[in-house]
Amino acid sequence: MHRKIMKKSFRRGGKRAAVRGLEPWQAVAMGIVASILCLVVEVLLFAALFKAMSLSDGVIAPVNQALRMVAMAVGAMLCAKRSEKMGIWLATGCGAGAMLMTHLLYMMIAGQAAPIGIWLSDALLGAATGAVMGFIFAPRAAKAP
Repeated sequence: MHRKIMKKSFRRGGKRAAVRGLEPWQAVAMGIVASILCLVVEVLLFAALFKAMSLSDGVIAPVNQALRMVAMAVGAMLCAKRSEKMGIWLATGCGAGAMLMTHLLYMMIAGQAAPIGIWLSDALLGAATGAVMGFIFAPRAAKAP
């Protein structure tokens, strides 16, 4: 009997419950930071691969966009999993915010400004990626019997 009580109390409390319940702004901020860190690692790996394989310059733009989408997906997934409510909406905001932040970082590195249309298309792409990840990974309420 003592074991049953310990197992039940461990399931209710435990470390997972403490980590999961983040405030909405904390979940979005965590997702954006995770996206940026993931993108930095991906770009460094791609740069090493690019240099080692002597690829053409035409490969950079599409691969860069794909890397950004993967990074947005990782951040939105973390955001959706860590939020208790509104996971899809928070992941959508996280994806759009992370895409805009990475676009801002690229602009600062290149020293060039981009037209507003590119900003909007990047934000929509990030929001779409975040919405898909939120739909897949957000916790859902159990259906009533």
